[in-house]
Amino acid sequence: MRTSLIGLLLFVFLAGGIGSASANSPALVPSPTPVPSPSPVPSPSAAPEKLKREVAQGLQKSFDRAQATYLQALKHRQKMEFDELIANQRQRRKEWDQSEKEKRHLFFKENPRGEDRRVFIKDFIDRRKAFARILSDEKSSRKRDHAVRKKAVVAELSEKRKAFLKKIAVLDQPESNLWPQGSP
Repeated sequence: MRTSLIGLLLFVFLAGGIGSASANSPALVPSPTPVPSPSPVPSPSAAPEKLKREVAQGLQKSFDRAQATYLQALKHRQKMEFDELIANQRQRRKEWDQSEKEKRHLFFKENPRGEDRRVFIKDFIDRRKAFARILSDEKSSRKRDHAVRKKAVVAELSEKRKAFLKKIAVLDQPESNLWPQGSP
């Protein structure tokens, strides 16, 4: 609507204004063939354009590469997250060992008897086992979460690939939402 209004105003300006047209003016002579106005919406009878076989094969290769890249990005991201967890746990273990060492030295200064020390060391070993169990549980939980996420992504990509191949088989243009999007 807006472009046709601008076109009309431009035509009137170039033709010399509204009131200056004469009977012999080319502005009043109808064109021999009427020009259809461009329709922004295709007619419902128009079928979608079919792909050529070579184009469909190229699309499939690109699609497969995009999915493989998406999976590689997911694996890389999960590896980086796991490495970050390991580094975090290493730091926490170092801090825990340092604080326990300070507690042990202080306790041994205050309690010279062997019986008290044995009880303290037994408790220390139990605390250390509990702390190691917590760290181990964090690792296994993270691995489990990553495995579940990867399985879900693989299943989603598999479904999208099936739909993509179905469209390509009949040489139709696949929808854009079938392609991997965003970061994993």
